Amino acid sequence: MPKVPFYNDKDHAEHIGPVTIMPGGTRDVDPRDIPNYKAEEPAAAHQPSALDLLDLSVPKITGFIPQLGDDELRQLKKAEEDGKARTGVISALDAEILKRSSSELDKLDLASFVDSLPGKLIDELGELADLHANDQAVAAVIQAEFDRRNGELVDFISELPTFDPQGLTGLLETYADHPAYVDAIKAEIAKQDTAD
Repeated sequence: MPKVPFYNDKDHAEHIGPVTIMPGGTRDVDPRDIPNYKAEEPAAAHQPSALDLLDLSVPKITGFIPQLGDDELRQLKKAEEDGKARTGVISALDAEILKRSSSELDKLDLASFVDSLPGKLIDELGELADLHANDQAVAAVIQAEFDRRNGELVDFISELPTFDPQGLTGLLETYADHPAYVDAIKAEIAKQDTAD
C-alpha cells in the first residue's frame, strides 16, 4: 500500500507505526498505521489544490510538495512569491523543482537535453545553469542557448526602428511574455516619441 503524508499538529512526538513524527513535522507513513484512517476515500479528497495550500502552515505545505505536479509547483511558487513570500515554502519549492530537473537530466542523454533547451523559460535556464555549474559539458550547452537567445534579441532590436507606433504596439502584445523583448520595444517607442 502506498504511503501517505501524516502531519503532526500536536506539541509532542507522534508514533505512527515504526515512524516518529516530531511536532510540526510531516512524514510518509503506512496508512494502515493511522488510527481511524479510511482507505476507501479517494486520494484526491485528502489533497487540496496547489493554491489551497497557501492557507496552510509552512510544515503542512512542505509535506504536500512532493505530491504536486510540475505545473502546480510553479503555480504555487509564483502565488507564494506574490503573496506571503515565506522563505521556508519558497526554498522547499525551489529544492523540489531543482531535484526534478536534475533527475530529468539524469534520464536524458546530452543531445536530447540540448534539444529541450529552446522550450525552457529563461528562469528555468538560469536554474539549470546553477544546478549544473560544475558539469562543463552541460554548462557549455546552456551557455550556448543563452548566447543564441541573446543573438536573436540583438537581431530583433536592430529591426525595431522599421516599425511604426502601431506596429510596435502590436509587438508588445505578441511578446508580452518575454520581458527582454518588451523592454526593447518600450525603449523604441520612447525613442520614437522623443524624435517626434
